[in-house]
Amino acid sequence: MFAKVTFLISSMFLVVPTIADFLAKPELDHLVARVSHVTGTVLALAVWRVARGEKLLSPLVLQRLDAVGTLGICWAFAAMGHHSVPPYGVFTALLAVTHVSISRAMIVPSIPNRTVWLAASSLPPSSYRRRSCRFRSSSCNQA
Repeated sequence: MFAKVTFLISSMFLVVPTIADFLAKPELDHLVARVSHVTGTVLALAVWRVARGEKLLSPLVLQRLDAVGTLGICWAFAAMGHHSVPPYGVFTALLAVTHVSISRAMIVPSIPNRTVWLAASSLPPSSYRRRSCRFRSSSCNQA
């Protein structure tokens, strides 16, 4: 259920800007951010489909799938924010990672320590940001 909700919401936030890009001139420096968003969305879809498969998964496999899926999705969204226009990319990444962490905490039955560990492991990549530059130069893209 968690991966399904994450996939559906992430898909909506992927489709709407893509349609807007067709109506307006897209900026090329958003390509890596868009690829990172697609990666997070595809990871959510993969976790959803694997967990919903016909074969019952053991609790250990489900825990590993939960950890890998949650961290992978959050880190992909953090990369999306890192490669977006500063400072809005940081805010977008924090919002996406917070949404994933909170929805996972509400939907996935888990002990509190595991939830805290996964949430804490998900946040650090989203807090890393590129240096904001007033003028475009080759040194602006280096973090």
